[in-house]
Amino acid sequence: MSQTDDTIQPISFFCAVKHDHYDYLEEILTEYNIGTYIIGAEVADGTHKDTDGEHFHFYVEMSLKDYHKFSKRVFRDKFKLRGQAGGGKPRQYGKVKNIESLERMKIYTVKEGKVRTNLTAEQLQVLMDMSYERQSDLSQIDQILLNLRTVPLQAWAIQNGKYEDVWALDEASCCRNYALLEMEIVKKQILEGAMPKSASQNKSIIKRFMFESNIEITVKTMLMIKLERTKNPWEFFG
Repeated sequence: MSQTDDTIQPISFFCAVKHDHYDYLEEILTEYNIGTYIIGAEVADGTHKDTDGEHFHFYVEMSLKDYHKFSKRVFRDKFKLRGQAGGGKPRQYGKVKNIESLERMKIYTVKEGKVRTNLTAEQLQVLMDMSYERQSDLSQIDQILLNLRTVPLQAWAIQNGKYEDVWALDEASCCRNYALLEMEIVKKQILEGAMPKSASQNKSIIKRFMFESNIEITVKTMLMIKLERTKNPWEFFG
Protein backbone atom coordinates (compact mmCIF):
# COMPACT_ATOMS: atom_id res chain seq x y z
CA MET A 1 0.00 0.00 0.00
CA SER A 2 1.42 3.37 -1.02
CA GLN A 3 2.11 5.99 1.63
CA THR A 4 0.50 9.42 1.71
CA ASP A 5 1.11 12.51 3.80
CA ASP A 6 -1.47 11.12 6.25
CA THR A 7 0.24 7.73 6.65
CA ILE A 8 1.91 7.03 10.00
CA GLN A 9 5.52 6.23 9.14
CA PRO A 10 9.02 6.35 10.71
CA ILE A 11 10.51 9.84 10.41
CA SER A 12 13.91 11.00 11.63
CA PHE A 13 14.88 14.65 12.11
CA PHE A 14 17.05 16.94 14.21
CA CYS A 15 17.02 20.45 15.64
CA ALA A 16 19.68 22.70 17.11
CA VAL A 17 17.91 23.73 20.30
CA LYS A 18 19.25 24.08 23.84
CA HIS A 19 18.60 21.14 26.16
CA ASP A 20 16.64 23.44 28.48
CA HIS A 21 13.71 22.91 26.11
CA TYR A 22 13.61 19.10 26.43
CA ASP A 23 10.28 19.12 28.31
CA TYR A 24 8.69 21.49 25.82
CA LEU A 25 9.77 19.46 22.77
CA GLU A 26 8.43 16.21 24.22
CA GLU A 27 5.19 17.83 25.41
CA ILE A 28 4.38 19.35 22.00
CA LEU A 29 5.42 16.25 20.08
CA THR A 30 3.09 14.03 22.09
CA GLU A 31 0.13 16.26 21.26
CA TYR A 32 0.19 14.75 17.76
CA ASN A 33 -0.97 11.32 16.63
CA ILE A 34 2.29 9.40 16.98
CA GLY A 35 3.46 5.88 17.62
CA THR A 36 6.93 5.08 18.93
CA TYR A 37 9.09 8.11 19.61
CA ILE A 38 12.69 8.58 20.69
CA ILE A 39 14.25 11.96 21.45
CA GLY A 40 18.00 11.97 22.00
CA ALA A 41 19.80 14.97 23.49
CA GLU A 42 23.38 15.42 22.28
CA VAL A 43 26.30 17.84 22.45
CA ALA A 44 28.68 18.17 19.50
CA ASP A 45 31.96 20.05 19.88
CA GLY A 46 32.60 22.65 17.21
CA THR A 47 29.11 22.57 15.71
CA HIS A 48 25.76 24.27 16.40
CA LYS A 49 27.56 27.27 17.86
CA ASP A 50 24.32 29.13 18.56
CA THR A 51 23.42 26.47 21.14
CA ASP A 52 26.94 25.62 22.35
CA GLY A 53 26.74 22.32 20.48
CA GLU A 54 23.47 21.26 22.09
CA HIS A 55 20.93 19.65 19.75
CA PHE A 56 18.33 16.88 19.51
CA HIS A 57 17.77 13.88 17.27
CA PHE A 58 14.24 12.47 16.83
CA TYR A 59 12.92 9.12 15.68
CA VAL A 60 9.13 9.34 15.51
CA GLU A 61 6.34 7.30 13.94
CA MET A 62 4.06 10.03 12.64
CA SER A 63 2.52 11.33 9.41
CA LEU A 64 4.37 13.72 7.13
CA LYS A 65 1.46 16.13 7.52
CA ASP A 66 1.93 16.21 11.30
CA TYR A 67 5.71 16.46 10.96
CA HIS A 68 5.33 19.57 8.82
CA LYS A 69 2.85 21.04 11.32
CA PHE A 70 5.20 20.25 14.21
CA SER A 71 8.29 21.65 12.46
CA LYS A 72 6.49 24.88 11.55
CA ARG A 73 5.01 25.33 15.00
CA VAL A 74 8.16 24.48 16.93
CA PHE A 75 11.23 24.95 14.74
CA ARG A 76 10.18 27.90 12.58
CA ASP A 77 7.56 29.81 14.57
CA LYS A 78 8.86 29.37 18.12
CA PHE A 79 12.63 28.96 17.77
CA LYS A 80 13.06 30.75 14.40
CA LEU A 81 15.40 28.05 13.12
CA ARG A 82 16.89 27.86 9.63
CA GLY A 83 15.76 24.91 7.54
CA GLN A 84 18.47 25.50 4.95
CA ALA A 85 22.11 26.58 5.03
CA GLY A 86 22.80 30.07 3.74
CA GLY A 87 24.88 33.17 4.29
CA GLY A 88 27.71 31.13 5.75
CA LYS A 89 25.42 29.62 8.40
CA PRO A 90 24.36 25.95 8.62
CA ARG A 91 20.79 24.73 8.79
CA GLN A 92 19.37 24.30 12.28
CA TYR A 93 16.70 21.68 11.66
CA GLY A 94 15.97 19.08 9.03
CA LYS A 95 14.52 15.69 8.19
CA VAL A 96 16.37 12.60 6.97
CA LYS A 97 15.13 12.00 3.42
CA ASN A 98 15.49 8.22 3.42
CA ILE A 99 15.91 5.96 6.44
CA GLU A 100 17.91 3.01 5.14
CA SER A 101 17.68 0.97 8.37
CA LEU A 102 15.13 1.57 11.12
CA GLU A 103 17.27 -0.31 13.63
CA ARG A 104 20.41 1.71 12.87
CA MET A 105 18.46 4.96 13.05
CA LYS A 106 17.08 4.07 16.48
CA ILE A 107 20.57 3.10 17.65
CA TYR A 108 21.96 6.38 16.32
CA THR A 109 19.28 8.37 18.16
CA VAL A 110 20.06 6.81 21.56
CA LYS A 111 23.84 6.77 21.19
CA GLU A 112 24.56 9.57 23.71
CA GLY A 113 22.38 7.94 26.39
CA LYS A 114 20.21 10.99 27.16
CA VAL A 115 16.86 9.79 25.89
CA ARG A 116 13.13 10.47 26.23
CA THR A 117 10.91 7.76 24.73
CA ASN A 118 7.70 5.78 25.06
CA LEU A 119 9.59 2.52 24.59
CA THR A 120 9.59 0.19 27.57
CA ALA A 121 12.69 0.15 29.76
CA GLU A 122 13.57 -3.26 28.32
CA GLN A 123 13.22 -2.12 24.70
CA LEU A 124 15.33 0.96 25.37
CA GLN A 125 18.02 -1.07 27.11
CA VAL A 126 18.32 -3.35 24.07
CA LEU A 127 18.94 -0.33 21.85
CA MET A 128 21.41 1.16 24.32
CA ASP A 129 23.35 -2.11 24.48
CA MET A 130 23.39 -2.37 20.70
CA SER A 131 24.57 1.24 20.45
CA TYR A 132 27.43 0.56 22.86
CA GLU A 133 28.46 -2.58 20.99
CA ARG A 134 28.26 -0.78 17.66
CA GLN A 135 30.45 2.06 18.88
CA SER A 136 32.98 -0.44 20.25
CA ASP A 137 33.07 -2.54 17.07
CA LEU A 138 33.31 0.29 14.56
CA SER A 139 36.61 0.70 12.79
CA GLN A 140 38.50 3.97 13.17
CA ILE A 141 37.35 5.09 9.72
CA ASP A 142 33.73 4.26 10.51
CA GLN A 143 34.01 6.21 13.75
CA ILE A 144 35.34 9.20 11.84
CA LEU A 145 32.58 8.94 9.23
CA LEU A 146 29.94 8.76 11.96
CA ASN A 147 31.42 11.86 13.56
CA LEU A 148 31.43 13.74 10.25
CA ARG A 149 27.64 13.48 10.14
CA THR A 150 27.48 16.04 12.97
CA VAL A 151 29.43 18.70 11.03
CA PRO A 152 27.09 21.52 9.89
CA LEU A 153 27.67 21.94 6.17
CA GLN A 154 26.45 24.41 3.61
CA ALA A 155 24.79 23.28 0.39
CA TRP A 156 27.31 21.80 -2.04
CA ALA A 157 25.53 23.19 -5.09
CA ILE A 158 23.00 25.71 -6.28
CA GLN A 159 20.23 25.27 -8.79
CA ASN A 160 21.32 26.79 -12.06
CA GLY A 161 18.60 27.06 -14.62
CA LYS A 162 14.93 26.44 -15.17
CA TYR A 163 14.81 22.75 -14.27
CA GLU A 164 15.44 21.21 -10.87
CA ASP A 165 17.98 18.73 -12.22
CA VAL A 166 20.31 21.46 -13.51
CA TRP A 167 22.93 22.27 -10.88
CA ALA A 168 26.23 24.12 -10.43
CA LEU A 169 28.67 23.55 -7.58
CA ASP A 170 28.84 26.37 -5.05
CA GLU A 171 32.63 26.69 -5.08
CA ALA A 172 32.93 28.81 -1.92
CA SER A 173 30.65 26.49 0.07
CA CYS A 174 32.52 23.43 -1.23
CA CYS A 175 35.80 24.92 -0.05
CA ARG A 176 34.38 25.64 3.40
CA ASN A 177 32.76 22.22 3.70
CA TYR A 178 35.94 20.39 2.74
CA ALA A 179 38.00 22.41 5.24
CA LEU A 180 35.47 21.74 8.04
CA LEU A 181 35.41 18.01 7.32
CA GLU A 182 39.21 17.79 7.20
CA MET A 183 39.51 19.73 10.44
CA GLU A 184 37.05 17.36 12.13
CA ILE A 185 39.02 14.32 10.95
CA VAL A 186 42.32 15.69 12.28
CA LYS A 187 40.80 16.92 15.56
CA LYS A 188 39.25 13.54 16.33
CA GLN A 189 42.56 11.76 15.80
CA ILE A 190 44.49 14.23 17.96
CA LEU A 191 41.92 13.92 20.76
CA GLU A 192 42.37 10.15 20.64
CA GLY A 193 46.16 10.47 20.81
CA ALA A 194 46.66 9.21 17.27
CA MET A 195 48.98 10.67 14.65
CA PRO A 196 46.81 12.52 12.08
CA LYS A 197 46.46 10.93 8.67
CA SER A 198 47.97 12.39 5.53
CA ALA A 199 46.13 14.85 3.29
CA SER A 200 45.51 12.10 0.72
CA GLN A 201 44.04 9.80 3.39
CA ASN A 202 41.80 12.60 4.63
CA LYS A 203 40.65 13.16 1.07
CA SER A 204 39.74 9.48 0.71
CA ILE A 205 37.66 9.66 3.89
CA ILE A 206 35.89 12.82 2.72
CA LYS A 207 35.23 11.22 -0.66
CA ARG A 208 33.63 8.23 1.05
CA PHE A 209 31.62 10.57 3.27
CA MET A 210 30.29 12.39 0.21
CA PHE A 211 29.52 9.10 -1.53
CA GLU A 212 27.50 7.84 1.45
CA SER A 213 25.73 11.18 2.00
CA ASN A 214 22.23 11.87 0.74
CA ILE A 215 23.32 14.29 -1.99
CA GLU A 216 21.43 14.75 -5.26
CA ILE A 217 22.97 12.38 -7.84
CA THR A 218 24.06 15.07 -10.33
CA VAL A 219 25.73 17.06 -7.57
CA LYS A 220 27.40 13.94 -6.16
CA THR A 221 28.75 13.08 -9.60
CA MET A 222 30.25 16.56 -10.03
CA LEU A 223 31.81 16.38 -6.55
CA MET A 224 33.40 12.99 -7.26
CA ILE A 225 34.91 14.23 -10.52
CA LYS A 226 36.24 17.43 -8.96
CA LEU A 227 37.77 15.54 -6.02
CA GLU A 228 40.09 13.64 -8.35
CA ARG A 229 41.96 16.82 -9.24
CA THR A 230 43.62 18.21 -6.10
CA LYS A 231 43.73 17.86 -2.32
CA ASN A 232 40.98 20.46 -1.85
CA PRO A 233 39.72 21.42 -5.31
CA TRP A 234 38.10 24.57 -3.91
CA GLU A 235 41.03 25.75 -1.81
CA PHE A 236 41.70 28.92 -3.82
CA PHE A 237 38.26 30.21 -2.76
CA GLY A 238 39.25 30.20 0.92
